[in-house]
Amino acid sequence: MSSFWPVRLAQPDHRTCGPSVLVSLLMLESEDYRGRVLRGGQEAARARFADEVWAAHRSTNRAVDWHGRLQLPWARALGTGPWALARHLGGRARYVLLPRRRAVAYDLLVASLGAGPTPVYVGNRWTPRHVVLAVAEEDGVVTCYEPASGRRTRFTREEWLGARLEGCGGWRVPWAVVTRSPVSRRGRRTPA
Repeated sequence: MSSFWPVRLAQPDHRTCGPSVLVSLLMLESEDYRGRVLRGGQEAARARFADEVWAAHRSTNRAVDWHGRLQLPWARALGTGPWALARHLGGRARYVLLPRRRAVAYDLLVASLGAGPTPVYVGNRWTPRHVVLAVAEEDGVVTCYEPASGRRTRFTREEWLGARLEGCGGWRVPWAVVTRSPVSRRGRRTPA
């Protein structure tokens, strides 16, 4: 599949998928920020993206977030917790660990995409291991930015339901959605 950006922007190391997703999300939502990261040719854009990812990784894992609020610190060697991505998205963002019924989780993902790009944690059947950024859903197919490769990838509703995701950094099982819209404790979307 093609690169997500005009320049292929991949995570700088194996622990920075979460911050790479955060930087990519910010690039999608701010034309000015995207322009600053992408300017100056391929090598300059890749170096700038890596610098932004490292800064985001420090911010998502320390005791104080980008907004100056206290947060649970987390070892960078363990990646980025979904609560940290939710805090950096601000507003009504919440992380939702997937219920046993994956259809409900898929519906939460689609509802969240209506409010903007949505981080999704994937892994194996025992643990979440990677983060991708879902950017759109059409006819049961979700398009994502996959930070390990820096490429555009897709998965279907059926692949989600069967825990057979393809193109998510080699991880097949959906684990958590960092929703952009409020959800109830039972995992249902609540009115805004």
